[in-house]
Amino acid sequence: MHINPRLLVNTNQAAINACKQDLGICRVISYEVENELRAGQLQTLLTEYQLRPLPVHIVYREGPNASS
Repeated sequence: MHINPRLLVNTNQAAINACKQDLGICRVISYEVENELRAGQLQTLLTEYQLRPLPVHIVYREGPNASS
């Protein structure tokens, strides 16, 4: 199945803004639209296909030799 999109964007925020204006659907990470979901501006689709969340850990070096 081939889909011909009517709108192409190159940032997640542009896709989110388009969705908020009822221009279609997008796939983004849940934390990027957390406020919009809470405010009822957006809704989650296809929840039965969502993958289980995975934890993310960020490790960084402190001190004078840390990268900036």
